[in-house]
Amino acid sequence: MITLVMFQIACDGCSGWHPLASQYLPYSPTSISFDPSSQLLLTGTPTGTVTSYFCSPTTGLAARYTSYRAHWGPVGDMTLDNTGVLSVGGGGPGMRSGASVKMANRRGLGLWTVDMEGHTPLSTFAYTPSRSSEIIATGPGSPLHVINVTRGSILRSQPSPSTYTHLRRAAQLVAASSTGTISLLDTRLPEIKASETVLAHTGGIGQVETEANYIVTVGQSLPLPDPFLKIHDVRFLRPLSPIPFPTPPALVKFHPRMGSTVVVASAEGRVQLLDLREVGKGTVFQIDTQSYLTTMAIAPTGEGLAFGDSEGYVHLWAAQEDSKFARYEGEVELPDQVDPVERINWTDLTPLNSIGMPHYVSPLLSLLPSSMDFHPSPQHHLKPTIDPSVLASVKTVDFVGYAPYPASLKSAGRRNQVTGKGKEGKGKKGDDGPMFRSEREKREMARKGRVASIDKTAEEDVESQVQQTPAHYRKVEIKYSRFGVEDFDFGFYNKTQYSGLETHITNSYTNSLLQALHYTQPVRTLAESHTFSSCPKENCLLCEAGFLFRMLGDAKGVNCQASNFSRAFGASPQVAALGLLDDNESTSAYATLIQTFNRFLLEQMTAESDTPGLKPSLIKSADSDSNTTSKPPLAQLVKIEAKTVSVCQQCGAANQRETALGVIDLIYPRRALSNELPPASDFPAILRNSLHRETIARMVCPSCRQSNHLRIRRVLTEDAVLPPVMVINAGVRTNDELDVWMDEREGAGSRFLKRGFSLVRNGDQIGVSVEEGEVAEGAVRYRLQAMVCQIQSETDSPHLVALARVSPGGPWHVFNDFLVRPISEEEALSFPGAWKIPAVLFYQRVDSDEMLDFSSLPLSGDPSILCQDITISRHRDPALIQHQPIRPDELPRRGTLVSIDAEFVSLQLEEAEFHSDGTKKVLRPSRMTLARVSVLRGEGPDTGIPFIDDHIHTSDTVVDYLTEFSGIRAGDLDPTISRHTLVPLKVAYKKLKLLVDLGCVFIGHGLNKDFRIINIYIPPEQIIDTVNIYHQAHRQRKLSLRFLAWAVLKSAIQADTHDSIEDARTALQLYEEYNRLEAEGTWEDVLEEVYREGRQTNFKVPTAEVAQPPPVATSHLPPVGALGPLHHPQLHHQSSYRTGGGGGGGGGGGGGQTQPSRGYSRQ
Repeated sequence: MITLVMFQIACDGCSGWHPLASQYLPYSPTSISFDPSSQLLLTGTPTGTVTSYFCSPTTGLAARYTSYRAHWGPVGDMTLDNTGVLSVGGGGPGMRSGASVKMANRRGLGLWTVDMEGHTPLSTFAYTPSRSSEIIATGPGSPLHVINVTRGSILRSQPSPSTYTHLRRAAQLVAASSTGTISLLDTRLPEIKASETVLAHTGGIGQVETEANYIVTVGQSLPLPDPFLKIHDVRFLRPLSPIPFPTPPALVKFHPRMGSTVVVASAEGRVQLLDLREVGKGTVFQIDTQSYLTTMAIAPTGEGLAFGDSEGYVHLWAAQEDSKFARYEGEVELPDQVDPVERINWTDLTPLNSIGMPHYVSPLLSLLPSSMDFHPSPQHHLKPTIDPSVLASVKTVDFVGYAPYPASLKSAGRRNQVTGKGKEGKGKKGDDGPMFRSEREKREMARKGRVASIDKTAEEDVESQVQQTPAHYRKVEIKYSRFGVEDFDFGFYNKTQYSGLETHITNSYTNSLLQALHYTQPVRTLAESHTFSSCPKENCLLCEAGFLFRMLGDAKGVNCQASNFSRAFGASPQVAALGLLDDNESTSAYATLIQTFNRFLLEQMTAESDTPGLKPSLIKSADSDSNTTSKPPLAQLVKIEAKTVSVCQQCGAANQRETALGVIDLIYPRRALSNELPPASDFPAILRNSLHRETIARMVCPSCRQSNHLRIRRVLTEDAVLPPVMVINAGVRTNDELDVWMDEREGAGSRFLKRGFSLVRNGDQIGVSVEEGEVAEGAVRYRLQAMVCQIQSETDSPHLVALARVSPGGPWHVFNDFLVRPISEEEALSFPGAWKIPAVLFYQRVDSDEMLDFSSLPLSGDPSILCQDITISRHRDPALIQHQPIRPDELPRRGTLVSIDAEFVSLQLEEAEFHSDGTKKVLRPSRMTLARVSVLRGEGPDTGIPFIDDHIHTSDTVVDYLTEFSGIRAGDLDPTISRHTLVPLKVAYKKLKLLVDLGCVFIGHGLNKDFRIINIYIPPEQIIDTVNIYHQAHRQRKLSLRFLAWAVLKSAIQADTHDSIEDARTALQLYEEYNRLEAEGTWEDVLEEVYREGRQTNFKVPTAEVAQPPPVATSHLPPVGALGPLHHPQLHHQSSYRTGGGGGGGGGGGGGQTQPSRGYSRQ
């Protein structure tokens, strides 16, 4: 039975209450909840159904509104908000399915469902104290599930510390267990734990509720119901004085408007309203029930109660005729009226065609087209006949025949695969399709020098003619060969001078927004200048974005990766709390995810741009206000100064507060009713309404101190400067909102999105116009510079792309991760179908170049960082210092030679699958990070002495130190115990980037992979790679550094482990030996001898000869630098390498090696 009681807190009797019409329900409700925005009462059933009924204070509980299956099992806790109905339930022994969490709208249509594994029930949930977008759900025997209610996905699950039956939200999460204890759970920790626990009822807790600092519970005290209402203080979990009742309380709820007032009901129907601060006062009611009460709910207005009993009756009571159940008088959406079918007067003479048939808008599947090919194909093929040559060589073993696969069939195609009769060339892997670079090299070598030409439209898939989504918008993925990601042919997907971003790193969904920011000139300039400042933050997103933007600008079409940015992004504790980590298999909410990331990134970078001691004014004084210098630099570029004005509807008092608008969320008009004119839904109207966002909310008025409806509106401040960059979140959430963006909505050739708009100020109002041509006086013209869209086709999983002008007013390009292609402006602004969903738009003022002044920002690096000995290690051992920082008088110049080598550790192991034929397919390569980098002087009197030898601190978990190959051991990267020179990654990166900017030429062995993991781009003209020097073009094999040291330098390296100083010095020796042999004219002969000797030893160093080589003669030829011979007077006599010792002397690991000998035959 459900009994509804209307009341007002009073102590002078109950003469105003009167009963309403009663109604019987065919079930006993497990939960009840009032709708705060409409006159509905929702009930949950033991079978998992949620049913809503019209509920009125004059007519009582009326007809059913809707009913839907929510769970496969009893419905537990349930609540309603503006989004819909959120409920938990299901599970338990004997149920056909497990427990679930469901969000549905009020009509019963499911928005999302999260199904749990196993059959443990879910009975309760609560919002986390820190976020209203996350809930924690559990039940008897169930783990704790943290769920994002915005995306409808599980963030994490963990075993429950106890068997919790009730969860409630307070300053901390309050949990009640089946053993009668209440605990405070700390949800801020990675693993939720109970911080405080106290015993409330010895026999178990029946219900717990929280409000302000109060926790009230009712339960059992073995062997009978506990006659006391227990009260605890949530701040210290301290018990307060319990309140006794003549009949043991079974249900309790807090009054929604009076925080210290509770409604307590016994199982027999006795209801009492009392104030916890004045227990002696209260009101008592008696519910007329023939059984016992099972559940209770209180209306959001505090004027209604709902009870359910075990028999399923509904009794309604009202205190006055004009009472209200709902907080807001919203309209209930009713189904459309269906016109009755015209009745046919059937007689023997009525023709059959008057009955009618369904109208089909597309051909039925049963209608087979005449053009269908019924010949055998890969989809429908006959059993193939076995080649006679195979049958002739069959050997039978245990009734299974085995035969070698003949060479004649290998060239015909893959085994056990029928070749179809599709279009010629489809699926062909060759010059018109992507190949691994190693395969392409083989093909080019087989053609004996013939150069293959690739048609510019080769990347268009043949199927694009019949698919709605163009080929260059579809999702692209990296394929991995045995040589790793370096072997992938990225050049096939990008033939422009603008670089794309790779996708094999974590959180690569951010690529699109980073590309859009990169091509927004003011933001890019600020981020790049921030890399030259002395930013103290280790994981600074603005620094990493600036380094990435500089790399994208320098790479000139070579693919890049945002691995350093991703590392800093993942290190932020706010990222996981906002649900921004892409650790979920579901990618259906990328448009929403990127908009949340956009807001977070701009706010984070705005705070990081406020460098201590540097308060630049980027807006020229003619256009700036007096407060410009007090704002962070990024706030001057993207934020609009505004104020929020709230007007009380009751007393008329107006209040305002200052605010800064960094991102504009578009607000779309609601659908017009049948008797209303449709609201304006063009871009200017939507943008204007979004700028002046107007809402009505119920809150406490600061003037009259009453809870009233307040009209809240946003207006611009009088002296606000419209920013150079305006960032807009499209906020498309429904199909109706997406339809607003579709082309030809207002006629043939019409388009919602224009190339720009003008803003005109009229006091605190803003006018928006998209008219082209002359701009009105005082108007500010914005042009669309970049945007991010979600692409969701039927065949691919959702992903994000960026569309950007590569320069203000320049051509448009699509950046689909590492696929980059020029497109027309019409294609960029067009939204032809639902496969293209807008997410984020970046507009730039046309006059931004004239209004901005970046001269006060640092625009070049400080070379003095190379002269500093920086370390964060607390226990550095002076005996292990092997480098000497550069002196100010020897700072590098353009063309200066340096030798480099780096060591790495693994953060994530390679993920691969092995096939039945023994082949391996790499699903995701291992993820490495820089652990040590050594840079040696390559010329001058101190040639071979390192000036950088840094170990790199990392806060990520290292899964493999790769000690055999890196020389790095556990503890070497920990600042608390490391004995080496330890620096943050950003410091090491700044040093290397400065060397690149100074024009240094880097010598090393296998540098491409090293620079790739370091995530830095070096122009090819600044790289001398000995792996390419000591390589014959007609051979595929490339020689290792250890083999070259043995075969060319007659030295032994890497005997036990790798040392970056030793490897860098060896590469430098190999380069100088190459220069000497080239000068003598014997280079080709020596290289041929090296390969001949390598074939004899299988290109490995014989173990018997791994020993220190005998002393060799010193070369008398002058050393050669990047710009030719170095004719220094004393360089000839000081070019021998110094042996490594301790302290700061020389470069260690060289073994006293001098200039290599001229002879190369093995003695």
